[in-house]
Amino acid sequence: MIAGTAQPHRGDADVLPKKSFLTLAHASIVVAAARAAAEADGVAVTIVVTDASGEMLKLERMDNAPLLSLLVAQGKAKTAAHMRLDTGQVGKLAEILPALGTIPGVFPLPGGVPLWDQNELVGAIGVSGGVGLEDQAVAEAGARALT
Repeated sequence: MIAGTAQPHRGDADVLPKKSFLTLAHASIVVAAARAAAEADGVAVTIVVTDASGEMLKLERMDNAPLLSLLVAQGKAKTAAHMRLDTGQVGKLAEILPALGTIPGVFPLPGGVPLWDQNELVGAIGVSGGVGLEDQAVAEAGARALT
């Protein structure tokens, strides 16, 4: 298991199952891996890691990353967490369902990736500052750090 676990207080059979969650230490690992990928690609980005609900756990803005990338990276991470999809896939869905792209807070741009512990969503990473596919590659590198 890559994340912390919330422990139930009772041992009864009717207790809800344990739920994994992303810790700050794990978010730091994701950010470090994403930053290394961005540096290797020569792109300055902002990296945001959220928990499963889309709330920010960690943010890092590299030197010379565009200021607007703060908002966009957070939006991509939230979108990936809320929709449980890579934001590039959300963009493809928006081509078929244009109304999807008009929902406030939905960022249908490559660079947002859900973070999973086995089949359980534990968070998401959002990256902005490069060209779409650069953002996606950096986000995927960060996500791979948890496997």
